[in-house]
Amino acid sequence: MCVTDKVRCSHGTRMMDKAEIISVYGPDLHWEHFEEAIGNVKAVGKDMKYRFFENYFDIPALVCCAHIVDILDEENGEPLKKYDFWKDVNHSFGENYIPTQFAKNAGWFFPRLKENPKTYLQPSSNGVKDWLKELKGDKRVVFLMTSSAIDFAGLVIEIVLGSDWRNYFDIYITDAKKPGFFTNNNKFKSIEAGIPGKEVNSLEPGKTYSGGNYADLMKFLEKQTRKSDPKVVYFGDSLCSDSFPAKVYGNWDVVLVLEEMEAEGYHPGSKDILEPKRKVPKHEVCLSTTNIKNLTALRWGTRKDSTQVNLNHCFPEELSYCCGFIQWKFISVIALPVFDRQELISDKEYLVC
Repeated sequence: MCVTDKVRCSHGTRMMDKAEIISVYGPDLHWEHFEEAIGNVKAVGKDMKYRFFENYFDIPALVCCAHIVDILDEENGEPLKKYDFWKDVNHSFGENYIPTQFAKNAGWFFPRLKENPKTYLQPSSNGVKDWLKELKGDKRVVFLMTSSAIDFAGLVIEIVLGSDWRNYFDIYITDAKKPGFFTNNNKFKSIEAGIPGKEVNSLEPGKTYSGGNYADLMKFLEKQTRKSDPKVVYFGDSLCSDSFPAKVYGNWDVVLVLEEMEAEGYHPGSKDILEPKRKVPKHEVCLSTTNIKNLTALRWGTRKDSTQVNLNHCFPEELSYCCGFIQWKFISVIALPVFDRQELISDKEYLVC
């Protein structure tokens, strides 16, 4: 695994030294499949050739894969020339996370979540709820879009926003299959008796749908706003499923909610609240220099880019893959560790984590 094409690489959990990295990637330290991997970001299902581990939800699987490499190498007495365990890891993903497992109460993940959801889910603050109401009251169209199926999404959002969660949105889209949502032609389906039903040709406000595609959603937004090509600001927490496709294929402005930033010392301060309006947020860093050094030295490092932020936050030699990916084609208008009534920056100032 190589975190960037120039900085840190590991084989399994063992970090590689500079000479070993050069022997694998050449003197230019360039991974020959990088461009192909970037082009594969939007792929889903059988078309997915590369798996991106990008957030708290799936990074444990990356560590699992690294340990599998260690075990296979130990059994072989030396590093293998080829590894063929991904199909088994992918099968375990299906056993635990495939949407149909929720209704069956099967696997490990869904049953434990359903037993005590409040152990794993944190309700939104009143600030977020008030902000959503303000958006609707200001004649904007507010939509909720998730790739989760209707049953799982319903459980999560009722804990997060409460039983009246429908009051915060004009339309609800489940099983969106992001990032493919932005490039495919899947039809929207109505939700009937809690499950996807018939295909629909147009969307109606106040209803819940399954699947769909970017083009049909934009038609709905144009109709509701009475504007051609309405401006969309999209909040998401995934680089590959939210930020990249929404910006590159949808031309939406994107706010990336990246909670890992909080662990790296980037904390919203008291001045970030929405008063006065149009105020550019300022942030406080709560980690000491020693803590930052320790953090950036850990294994595969952080997501920060010291060339773009205050050098007290991180160091030039610690440019991370994720930070470069965030910067690539400016796929985020702004990145935040948490969202609680944050004011959007009106002049598109690109802040990187």
